[in-house]
Amino acid sequence: MVMLYCAYHGAGYHDYTFTEYPEIEAALLTKLDVNGDGSIDTIDVYFILRYVAYQGAGIPTDWDELYEKHILQYCPEYSLDVFKLYPQSFYITTQKKCIIK
Repeated sequence: MVMLYCAYHGAGYHDYTFTEYPEIEAALLTKLDVNGDGSIDTIDVYFILRYVAYQGAGIPTDWDELYEKHILQYCPEYSLDVFKLYPQSFYITTQKKCIIK
């Protein structure tokens, strides 16, 4: 559902919805925006899939821990303190660079 929503919106079909009930969709979209940047995109899909994979493999994790592991893996040049001040500030590009905005 999240991947399909992301694909449709990425292709320019911004009127695509996955439910006919706007209140339910608004509540779900808030929860599905894992990194809190105001949009559902591939970063959110990545975090959701990684969380599900950890849970499926029996590796206990929570969202904060998962986020920190990701930052340490791809953004070793930044301290976690930077991301605690600006928790939604980084994006992993195709070149795997961290960007503070």
